[in-house]
Amino acid sequence: MRPIVVTSIRCTCGACPSQWEGHTEDHRQVYIRYRWGYLSVYVSAPHDTSEYAAVSGEEVLGIDYGDEFDGCMGYETLRLLCVPSVILPEYSA
Repeated sequence: MRPIVVTSIRCTCGACPSQWEGHTEDHRQVYIRYRWGYLSVYVSAPHDTSEYAAVSGEEVLGIDYGDEFDGCMGYETLRLLCVPSVILPEYSA
């Protein structure tokens, strides 16, 4: 399976949950969330530009990481955990 390549991303919440939103190289929306020790990456259907398209989209990656009360994750840890399924860009605030 070809990896999903994210070309733009921004942090929308720093902790509990840590979450990010962005877009893929093929213009789909991405929603990434880390809460309760679970990292999930969702992508929208192609050409779906509705507000919650990625949130209700397909889960393309799900990882148990940390303990059940964990909801804080830094971007570099996120990038490492997503490889090879999801490729994230370098982050600049």
